[in-house]
Amino acid sequence: MRSLSFICCLLLSVLLCAQSTETIPRFLIGIETNAHLEDVINRSNNLGFVGIGLSIEKPIGQFSVGTALIRQRFGPQTFRQFTGEVKPNEGLGPDIYTFRFQQKNISFWNIPLRLQYRLPCNCVYVQAGLQTSISDLKGTPGDVPYTNPSFFAPGPSPYALNSISKISVGYEMAIGLNFHLSENWKLNSRLTYTHYGYFKNTPEAYRRLGDTFMGLNIGLQRAIY
Repeated sequence: MRSLSFICCLLLSVLLCAQSTETIPRFLIGIETNAHLEDVINRSNNLGFVGIGLSIEKPIGQFSVGTALIRQRFGPQTFRQFTGEVKPNEGLGPDIYTFRFQQKNISFWNIPLRLQYRLPCNCVYVQAGLQTSISDLKGTPGDVPYTNPSFFAPGPSPYALNSISKISVGYEMAIGLNFHLSENWKLNSRLTYTHYGYFKNTPEAYRRLGDTFMGLNIGLQRAIY
């Protein structure tokens, strides 16, 4: 019994010594990419919604603070704008409103501010953060606009170009794993819940693009000592 207690105390001493002498990097610099697997609001699959960017992280004990610059893409989306033309339906029903439609690729520059806590094993972590997003509608041209009549009167529409916020603030929460490839290189993967807050108006029935997603993020980081 005494021998077992001695061995346990010895192992504990070795572990504490190893933790106390562990060198913490000054910074972690890397690249990361993400994929939005599911639109939480519309329950739709969105494997084409991907982002890629650069990240920097400052470890402080078991905590880390960090930021990144990520270009988030949502692919082609259809937008509509009321032309102001209203045609009477000659007593057969409601008036006919004319809308201009355009398919346009939309992207955002995301700048998150993150706080991370690593469990003592240093392989599992939880993360939360605020995220500022800047729209990049001009950078991706769209198809030629076309017009289409509708019996529905114009109203607040998340699919109108002017209903997308140029600058918005959202948040993200995540749980992830660290894979230490070597002393200098680390691979991380995490499941994320992200809310962007891109749209300024109330959603309508035909909305297909949400701003809250479940996704997967993978990053490769290099330690700077």
